[in-house]
Amino acid sequence: MGIQDPFCIAVRLQFASLLLTRQSPKVWPVILISIVYLAPESPWWLIRRGRLDEARTIMKRLTSARNINYDLEKNLKLMVATTEDECALDSRTTYWACLSGPNLRRTLIVIGIYCIQTFNGNLIRGYSTYFLQQAGMATTNAFNMTILGFVWCWDVVTLTQFSRWDLLPLFGRRTIYFWGVCLMFVLMLLIGSLGVPQAQTHESAYSWAIGCVLISSSFLYNCSIGPLTNTLCSEIPSALLRSKALAISRWTYVLTGIVAGPLTPYMLNPTAWNWSAKTGFFWPGPCFLSAIFTFSFVPETKNRTTTEMDLLFEMNITPRAFFKQHVNLTATANTNVEEVGRTLQMEKIR
Repeated sequence: MGIQDPFCIAVRLQFASLLLTRQSPKVWPVILISIVYLAPESPWWLIRRGRLDEARTIMKRLTSARNINYDLEKNLKLMVATTEDECALDSRTTYWACLSGPNLRRTLIVIGIYCIQTFNGNLIRGYSTYFLQQAGMATTNAFNMTILGFVWCWDVVTLTQFSRWDLLPLFGRRTIYFWGVCLMFVLMLLIGSLGVPQAQTHESAYSWAIGCVLISSSFLYNCSIGPLTNTLCSEIPSALLRSKALAISRWTYVLTGIVAGPLTPYMLNPTAWNWSAKTGFFWPGPCFLSAIFTFSFVPETKNRTTTEMDLLFEMNITPRAFFKQHVNLTATANTNVEEVGRTLQMEKIR
């Protein structure tokens, strides 16, 4: 009995864990369906279908009570005007409309932002355990380092999400995103530099240093490039073409992953290219090009309404000058886009 009892307990625990593993996926749909049911409808979606009263109610629900300067009716009229203006400018909300006129530039910017997710060395972090193993770290330590980095990163990032809500109004999207790409360039270069002495001496200190830098790059990505990609890509396209522009850019991002993904195992595998930690030298180039692209083409969308973004792109304002360009929206909700554009041009001349 003394032997059978622990055995029975072990069998029951194993059965319970197996049952929990098989049944737990069934719990998530219930939770997600409940969240979706309680989530408010999009005011933009309601306005496009002429349901203004429902949109007004949802906007009241989404507006913070602390925001005493928020004019709900003015913003509602502005959203209606934006929808009407975009219907006039883009009578055909097709995929071809994303690739013509001012929308072409907006689509290309969104494509570039999505592709930066691949070009910043994200694939190395995807192979972090194998990467650290090839960098000289023991298999157990490499696995533990990956798990520790994953848990630590997500815990810290979850806490910093709340602080980033306050940082975004201060620094803006473009600034945080640009410096995130620049710091990623430095970290990738540092990983490659540490890989040179590690390959020569095989000292474990270099392997642990590489692991720390890799975890730091993951933390940096989750605090800047990762979340801001979705923010920028949802604010840059026009409201009517947003879903189609995001579909095109997402398809391009997947295509870059298909091309770049198979290269990473070749870089790391000792029977192939055998770059090990020196794989870090491959990614500063794409990071540098990403930084140039961000500085030259990614606009600052902080405190910009959808109508203002439409006007700035219609006027062919340089994206890096968006943050200092004044847009006069004293016009009423029925003001035509061309008339506001001429006002903007006159203010720029003055």
